[in-house]
Amino acid sequence: MVYFPVFVEGANLSMDDMHFSEGDREVSYCGAIEMSGFLELKCSIMRGVMEQYFIPMGPGKLNGNPIFEIGPASPSGWCLRASRSAPWSHASPSGCCLPSPL
Repeated sequence: MVYFPVFVEGANLSMDDMHFSEGDREVSYCGAIEMSGFLELKCSIMRGVMEQYFIPMGPGKLNGNPIFEIGPASPSGWCLRASRSAPWSHASPSGCCLPSPL
């Protein structure tokens, strides 16, 4: 069972791009072996789960659940800041960190 917190009214969920095997998070454009497959997914809305399982919200020491913590910035914002400080990386148009092609 996986819980995904939703903070946007009408947020959508999609699944795609199955991999038989994956290397370093597909950042090298050749780290994954694609495959065909079928996904059976059951979703439900569970209100109050964040409070029920004491999942910390915001930055700070992990004090409730060491597996999951929500940070103050979106991943794309973090990647853009990281890309400016690391000469070996750049940000893609989608905002994900990608290795430099050179």
